[in-house]
Amino acid sequence: MEGQGSSFIPKNSNRVSTVRTRGTHRIYVLSYVSYIVFFGTLFAVAGVFLYAASVNRSVMAVKDQLTTERSRFSTSEIESIKLLDARLTNAEKLVNESAAPSKIFEDLETVVADNVRFSAMEYKYLPNGQFELALTGQAEELNEVIWQQELLQNANVLKDAVVSKYDYSVQGESSESAVSGDATLTFIITETKPTSLISYTPEPTLGEDASMTEGGEALIDDEELGDEDQGAIATTTVENGT
Repeated sequence: MEGQGSSFIPKNSNRVSTVRTRGTHRIYVLSYVSYIVFFGTLFAVAGVFLYAASVNRSVMAVKDQLTTERSRFSTSEIESIKLLDARLTNAEKLVNESAAPSKIFEDLETVVADNVRFSAMEYKYLPNGQFELALTGQAEELNEVIWQQELLQNANVLKDAVVSKYDYSVQGESSESAVSGDATLTFIITETKPTSLISYTPEPTLGEDASMTEGGEALIDDEELGDEDQGAIATTTVENGT
C-alpha cells in the first residue's frame, strides 16, 4: 500500500505539455508573419526596379525621337522661326499699347449739347502713356457752355474735362454788320488722360464676309470701310512701300 501511494508520474503532466504546445504555435505564427513581410518587401523592391527600368526606357525613346525630329530642321529655319516669333511679340506689344482716338468722338456724341458745335480738335500723344486733348467749340450764350460742362460729367473719357478759354467774336464784314451781327462764344475744352481709356481693340474676324486672296490678304469692299479706316489703310500702304 505504501508503494502504491508514491508514484513517479507528475500530477501536472498535462498542464506542462499544454503550455509547451502553445509556445510552439506562437513561434510558428511569428515565422509566418516574418516570411510574408520579407517576401512582400522583396516583391515590392523588384516591382520598383522594373518600373524604374520601364520609365528609363520611355525617357530614352523620347530623347531619341526628339533628336530625330530636331535633325530634320536646319539652323537657318530655326533662326527664321525665332525671328518671326520676335516680330509677332513686338506686334502684339504695339497693338496692346496703341490708342484709338476715334473713341473720343463716340464719347463726345453722347454728351454734346444741342446748341453747341465743335469745330476743331487737337490730339497729342505724351511719352508717359497719356494723351492731351483740346476741343474748340462754339456757342451763342455762356449758359450753353456751362450746360455743356455739366453734360461732360456723364462722359467716360471727357468726364474731368474743363473749359480753359473763352473768346467772344462777332460775325460780320463791316462795322455796321458787326453791330448787327450774331455774337459767337468760342471756348476750348482741355483734358489729359491715360491712353488706356482709349486703347485700341482689334475688330473681330469678318468670317464669311471676307474672302482670302492667294497672298493671304482679305478683300473688303470700300463701302464697308469708313473714311478714317480708308485713310489708315492708305497710310499703311505708303509706309510699307517706302
